[in-house]
Amino acid sequence: MRTLKFKLDPKDKESLDHLREEFRNCYNQYLQLTKELETTDRRTLEQQEIETELVENTRQRALETAAKAVENYFELRDIQENASYPRQKDTPMTATLNHRDGYTIENPDTVKISTVPYNRVKASITGRREDEIFLEKALNGQYKFGTGEVLKKNGDYYIHINVRTEQVPEIQVEEDNTFIGVDINGSNVMLTATREDGEVLDTLYLDYNKLKGKRNEYFTKRKRLKEAGKWSTLEKLSGKEEKATNDFCHKLSRYAVRWIQQFENPVVVLEDLTGLRDSIDYGKRMNKRLHSLPFRKLQQFLKYKSEWSGVPVSFVDPAYTSQRCPLCADSEDTTRRGHRFKCQSCGHQDHADRNASINIALRAATTYRKSHSTVVPSPKNFPSFEKVRLTAAGLCEQADPSPRTPLEVLMPRGSGRA
Repeated sequence: MRTLKFKLDPKDKESLDHLREEFRNCYNQYLQLTKELETTDRRTLEQQEIETELVENTRQRALETAAKAVENYFELRDIQENASYPRQKDTPMTATLNHRDGYTIENPDTVKISTVPYNRVKASITGRREDEIFLEKALNGQYKFGTGEVLKKNGDYYIHINVRTEQVPEIQVEEDNTFIGVDINGSNVMLTATREDGEVLDTLYLDYNKLKGKRNEYFTKRKRLKEAGKWSTLEKLSGKEEKATNDFCHKLSRYAVRWIQQFENPVVVLEDLTGLRDSIDYGKRMNKRLHSLPFRKLQQFLKYKSEWSGVPVSFVDPAYTSQRCPLCADSEDTTRRGHRFKCQSCGHQDHADRNASINIALRAATTYRKSHSTVVPSPKNFPSFEKVRLTAAGLCEQADPSPRTPLEVLMPRGSGRA
C-alpha cells in the first residue's frame, strides 16, 4: 500500500465542507451506539438506524472508523487503566471514501468526489511528481486504487489516495543474495548486510531515542490533561502524537530502504513478532515502556517500503537471536552487558544489537542456501559501523544513501568497532 497526496482545487468547497460534517455526524452516532450496545460488531451496528446524508459506502466507512476507534481504546485500556473512551467529535472530520462510489479519477489531473447521493464535486489535483507517476501507473492498471481521504488543512483541501499492488517480490535463491538482518530494539534499529556465504559486509545503526523522548513527553502531557479533565485538548494531543510517530517511522524506514538498495540482490530479513505484546510481562512500568515502542509499525513500514522498491522480505524465528554467537553457535555460555555481547566459548565480542542482526540475517541465509548447510561468518573482525540519528525534520528525504550527508554521525567510521 502506498499513499499519494494531492492538493484539491474544488469548484464547490461548500459541498466538501458538508461531506466532512456529515461524516463527523455519522461517526458520532455510531460511536454512541458502540457504547449503548457494548459492541463493535459491524453486523450489529449495520442493523441500527441512523440519520445521515452520506452515500452508502461512505456511511460504512464512518461506521468502520468509529468501531476501530473503540477497539483501539480497548487495547490501550489493557496497558493504561485510566484510558478514556473515545469522545464524540466537535469539528468536521477527515472523510474516508471508497474508490468509484466515493471518488473517481478519470485522468491524472481531475478527481470527482461524491458528497451526497447524486452530487459529485469536480476538482483539479496537484502533487509531487513522484505521486503523479504512481497515479498514472494506477490509471494504466499497474496498481489498484484503495480508499481516499478528503481533509482540510489551513483552509486548503487535500485528498490522500491509497494505491496497492498484489505483486510481492520473490526471493531468487539461485542468485547470490545479500541478506539484511534487521533488529528493532528499544532505542535503535540495527541493520547488517551479509552475503550468502556468511561474510559480513556492512552495518547501519539508526538511533530513535528522539522518538522515545517525544512519546514520553506526550505521556506526561496526557496524564496531566486527564487529571485536569481537559478532554477536548487530550483528544487533539493524541492525534498529534500518532502523526509524529508515523512521520518519524516513515523517515526512518525510508532511509533504511535506501541504504539496503546499495547491495546486490538484497533480501530484508525481519523477526516474526507475532504474539510479542502478549508475551511481555515485566511489571507495570516496564510493560508500559515496551508496549509504547513502535516495533510493529517500524516493521510494517520497512516491509512495505522494501517491497515497493522491489526488495523481497523474509521472516524468521526470533528465538535466541540476541543470545547466540554467530561464530561458534553457542547460545548458553554467552553474556550481554549493556550493548556488549561476549561469547565465553570462543571469545567473540561485538555490539549486542549488531550481533542479533547478524544472527537474523544468517538464519535466513541458512534457510535459503542451496546446500542448506549452516552459514558461519568469517572469524576475522567485522567491519566498523556508524551510529546515526535523525537531527531535523525532512533530512531523510535526501536520496544519498550515505549516512554522513542527511544524518548526524555520532560514531565516525574508522574509529574501531562499536
